Amino acid sequence: MSLIIPQDYTEFLHWVKERTEAFWNADSDENSSEFVCDDWVRGAKWIGMTDEEIEAVETKHQIKFTDHHKKFLKILHTIDRKQTIFDGTLNEKGLLVPKEVSLFYNWYAEEEEITQHLNKPFNLLEEEVVNNTVWLDSWGEKPESNEDKQHIFSTWFNNAPKLIPINLNTFAISEPTNTDNPILLVHGRNTIIKGGNIKHYLLQELDADLGLLEYVYDETDEGWYEEPKEELTAIYDAEYDALKTKEIPYWKEFLLTNGFNDYLVKGC
Repeated sequence: MSLIIPQDYTEFLHWVKERTEAFWNADSDENSSEFVCDDWVRGAKWIGMTDEEIEAVETKHQIKFTDHHKKFLKILHTIDRKQTIFDGTLNEKGLLVPKEVSLFYNWYAEEEEITQHLNKPFNLLEEEVVNNTVWLDSWGEKPESNEDKQHIFSTWFNNAPKLIPINLNTFAISEPTNTDNPILLVHGRNTIIKGGNIKHYLLQELDADLGLLEYVYDETDEGWYEEPKEELTAIYDAEYDALKTKEIPYWKEFLLTNGFNDYLVKGC
């Protein structure tokens, strides 16, 4: 069966833009799909960035996007809607405080959140090191003092490719800049690979919006379940096979502390 998902990366990004916007802007009464978009994203449009804007962001935050990440930012970047969530934060009266979050970070308008998340991986992982839940073989013998452990970790982290926030706890590995690097979901020592690359990540993040899921009836459970269509499953399988031998400077050793099967999220 021929794939409807473009193989060329630039063509793929334009395909994502056109397909998702069509889904978000479809009249619910005329939508023939089994899946309907959430109210908060209805009518949404993507907001791309110019080359000059991307360069300004890199200079301001002292980061470097990969070539693939730059193409993502130019064609997609973020959408002109935010979702209201409740993350457990309480106000002085003990009531849940609503929080607006973007589908993907807006490098124009969310400077404070982005700055916090640029520092988040270091803070989370340093805490794990100090609490003795993470120690890599390449760091040598573990010292007794927290100060020495922090120094060894800081040296390693500062030499490792930077992690650039995409969405909440999701980060792109910034080096090498000429390759399409894995996307990480950072949760301290439980950090995992969310996608083998940006394309793989977007297919998982937007699978329903792209029309790549279908309902399948399970006779044993007597219920309907969402499953990826055949063409999406084929891409998933190829990406996971490629990841087994893919070079991931610095971060692969960290990910392997939990074992390959634990650090890889499949089809989530």
